[in-house]
Amino acid sequence: MSRGSDAPRSSFFTPLWVSSAVGVVVALAIAIWVTRGREGEMSHFIPALFVMGFDAVPVSGWLIAAWGYGALLRQGLGFSEAAYGGTTRDSHAEDSRVESPGRAQSSGPDLQDRRIGALDLGLGVPTLLWLDHALGAAGVLQIGGSAGGWLLLCVGWLAALLSVRQRVAARSLSLKIGGGSSFALVGAVPAVVVLLIAATSAPGWLWGSEARGYDVLEYHLQMPREWLTLGMIRPLTHNVYSFAPSYVEAAYYHLAVLLDPLATRPSNGAVAAATACQLLHAALMIWAAREVTLLARRYVSHWMALAAGAIAISVPWVVVTGSMAYNEAPVIGLFALCWRLVDAQPRAWRSFVLIGFLAGVACGAKLTAIGGVVAPVGVLRLLHIAPRHWPRMIGGCVVGGLIALGPYLIRNYVALDGGNPLFPFATGLLGTAHWTAEQAMRWHNAHSPHEPWLARPASLWEMGFVYSQWAGLWFVAVAAGAVGWMASTKKIGLRDACAVLGIQLIFWLALTHLQSRFLLPCLPALVIVIVMGLDVVLQRWRAVGFGASVLLPVVLGGWSIGLFEDQGGGNPTAFVDGVIFRTGVAAEPLDRQTQQQLVESNSSAYLNLRTRPEQGLYLLGDATPFYILRPVVWHTTWDASPLGEAMRAHPGDQDAWAQALIDRGIALVLVNYAELDRLVNKDHWYDPVFEGVDVKAFFDAHARPIAGWPGGRVLYQLVPPAK
Repeated sequence: MSRGSDAPRSSFFTPLWVSSAVGVVVALAIAIWVTRGREGEMSHFIPALFVMGFDAVPVSGWLIAAWGYGALLRQGLGFSEAAYGGTTRDSHAEDSRVESPGRAQSSGPDLQDRRIGALDLGLGVPTLLWLDHALGAAGVLQIGGSAGGWLLLCVGWLAALLSVRQRVAARSLSLKIGGGSSFALVGAVPAVVVLLIAATSAPGWLWGSEARGYDVLEYHLQMPREWLTLGMIRPLTHNVYSFAPSYVEAAYYHLAVLLDPLATRPSNGAVAAATACQLLHAALMIWAAREVTLLARRYVSHWMALAAGAIAISVPWVVVTGSMAYNEAPVIGLFALCWRLVDAQPRAWRSFVLIGFLAGVACGAKLTAIGGVVAPVGVLRLLHIAPRHWPRMIGGCVVGGLIALGPYLIRNYVALDGGNPLFPFATGLLGTAHWTAEQAMRWHNAHSPHEPWLARPASLWEMGFVYSQWAGLWFVAVAAGAVGWMASTKKIGLRDACAVLGIQLIFWLALTHLQSRFLLPCLPALVIVIVMGLDVVLQRWRAVGFGASVLLPVVLGGWSIGLFEDQGGGNPTAFVDGVIFRTGVAAEPLDRQTQQQLVESNSSAYLNLRTRPEQGLYLLGDATPFYILRPVVWHTTWDASPLGEAMRAHPGDQDAWAQALIDRGIALVLVNYAELDRLVNKDHWYDPVFEGVDVKAFFDAHARPIAGWPGGRVLYQLVPPAK
């Protein structure tokens, strides 16, 4: 018997179920393809799933705790999610009429910020970053081994549980995306798959544009590893980057504390947590895209807001940086959140304090957020708030910012015995701390624009508009902005976005070293401009608007797949689940021949397996000791060099140089000649005492080579000078 026409459809054929099924199938197909074995290797699909499954425990634990702390903060401040959410502004309410290709959707409560964690997670991420740093600097996270770190999570979990109970009791717990609008997210699937697969690879293998993670191995992950040994977060005189706020690195340190009991060797939890840190940053990048979605919801229809999130997460630059243990994601996410809160036109003192706190934590994540977040948020506040509220606004934001950055400033002030808390910045005003004036000048020159003003617009063209990892997004934004300007309802949003971009680009041109990655804070504004233009098309030509909003993230995701496929010599997944293998520890139980093959191709494995820990080891030219699981003396490009100090103390006396190193307990020296030549003779970033010195001749005369590797690395054993 046939069913009547009024019979309800099966729930398995709703738009949400269909779009989810399509997304899962597409995700599996792409994941299997990109993890396929090359040159006779087995597929890396299962190892990638294993890494994601194992690391999902600490990562999801951190995120749930963040959500709980966000709920506590929101409730403590007395904020309602509906007032500060991503719902459409009244002045743009007509933009929400077209919601999905299947049917029109109401902009009623089911589409508002009663959804689970819409504001709580946004507040919780910066709160937990702040707590990680503050408690880590106090040595609390390693109380009882890792008990302090687990206790911090447990408090957040309890708060999250209580929040869920309250929502269930109030019948405000909803995960609804909104009918056919869920199809807008399918376009993000290719990029998200690459993002997660890339995050399972050992740091240092992928992304040539980022020197295969040089910065990650130098400080983003290396600092947490050294903090784990010290038992607390503190600045390190041989690593100038440790004097930065490092709030995201504090979260990586937290994960290292949690996983340290599972490490292969004691105090190497940071190595065991390497892929967990990458997956946490990938998750935070997805959260940042979600914040862009909620921001876009204030300007465009629900469908187009979801498309905004899909576009944001699909940009190749987002995939590259998001899959590394970097610190870009909180900057992007917190900027979108601050913009959303400012657009809600707050009046209360506590609102201004909160916005100042969020912007301050963004600076705690990455100090360039001063120009990428703080300055544009300040401009938006001036645009949206009457002048009579400015004193209260400025005062509240300053208080919030000081609360946010207080742990960082206090930590540096104490570590430097009352010295410059902003070190290595403001050295001309507040002092150079343990550096010389020459070191401070080298740092300043390397981190400032190196081109005259008239040449800098060309750098913007090269690093922004035509840079491959932006994938033409800037051109799309220009075209979409022109379309959006034709609709009167979009002019306020476009004004805001253009003001934001103007401030961010001025900062980039004036105060950064003109690298493409430092344009990433522009992402929310670029995406807002694009979706406002597409929303105009959607209102007039539905099929064209729907198609373009899905096609754009698909194209961006395809571009990301192409970039990924070119990494690692065409074998990008060779080091999926390969962190321990890169240290050489995984080869210890294996036969001698396998060990020999590994140490011949990997200097870190050789140092871990073939040298004795009591032999002092010094890295010269290299500053990436992350995989070396034995004591090592090293320093960044800008910090004092043991050999450089010997050269200054004994000009021209090479015997004295060698003896000075030996007197410091150094028996082995790993020299990276290629890197040293670049730093000394090309970039002129290294200690200038090395200029004109034949370093190879010195080691040939005062050491014997033990091993060498491609790329100019040679390991020497120092020979005491003849007396």
